[in-house]
This record gives sequence, C-alpha cells and structure tokens, in this order.
Amino acid sequence: NALHWSVLTRQLPLIDRFVQFGTPIDAQRADGQTPLLVAVHGATDYWYRDTRSRSHPSLRNSSVLVGSLLAHGADYTISVAAAIGDQERAQELLKKDPGLATRLDSALGNPLSHAAGEGHLHIVRLLLDHGADPNQPEAAAPSGAALFSACCGNHLQIAQLLLERGANPNAGSDSNGCC
Repeated sequence: NALHWSVLTRQLPLIDRFVQFGTPIDAQRADGQTPLLVAVHGATDYWYRDTRSRSHPSLRNSSVLVGSLLAHGADYTISVAAAIGDQERAQELLKKDPGLATRLDSALGNPLSHAAGEGHLHIVRLLLDHGADPNQPEAAAPSGAALFSACCGNHLQIAQLLLERGANPNAGSDSNGCC
C-alpha cells in the first residue's frame, strides 16, 4: 500500500500523512512484509536500484524509519526486536510466549535469521536458548537461513555458534546466490 511505498522511498512526511489518514500501520504486502519489516530490512527494494541518484535527499539510515513506525504504533514483534538487537524487548516477548523463538513472522522469516544477519550475537544466543532451530524452514530457505545470513554479514562468532547448535553447513537457499 501507500505506506509500504513511503517506507521504500524513505519519506517520513508521507508516512506521517498516510498514518493520519488511517492507512493500516501493519498492513501486509503480498509477500507478508509489513511496513516495519520492510524498514528493518533496510527498505532496499527501491533505494538500491541502479537508476537511483546518490544525491537524493531522502534518509540514508533506515533506523529512523523503524523508530517512526514504532512511534506510530506498529506491532513490535520478536522479528523486529531480533533484527534491531533489542534484547530487552525480545526477553519481554519470550517471557510472555517462549514459543515465539520458533515462530515465523508474517513474511515467513525466522527471528533467528533476522538477528544472525544483523550480527546480534546476544539475540542469537537468547533465541537458541529458547529453542530456536537454525535449520527451521523459512521463506526461500527450506533448511533455514540463519547460518546463510550470518555468513552474508561476515558474522563469524554467530556462524560458529549456529554450527555448534546444529546448523547444517551444507544448507542452501532458493535463488539467493552465494554468500
């Protein structure tokens, strides 16, 4: 919807305006991504196209988008907490529902993969201690994406921890290339 596009183009005034007009803050795209999940993934769908001008005046850091969406009342899920490294929020959610460590989000992503890809060792450890499976099937990764995500980000300690906890070193992902 228009809110997703405002996030992708990193335009805070448009986000504010659409929220004022009642655009659902947690609406899902066809792939299950909410505006907040788009933002925590860096809002890169549009931003990094080759035709994009480097001098464009929009935001460079997507964390401002994340904060804005949370301030507007977006659902602060375990996947979001994992992606941004918020241990306090992750612990709070896991205390209420320990099963969240093993549940995929609306885009069929694993909180463990979000944390691994962003290099949040403390969150990876927390999720593993709560039963997260590094080999849990998720979108585009039939054998899990946590190890792949850690390797793509060059997060050696996380990759080592995932391997120690049973991650399959030979697992591949669907059409994501090679890290």
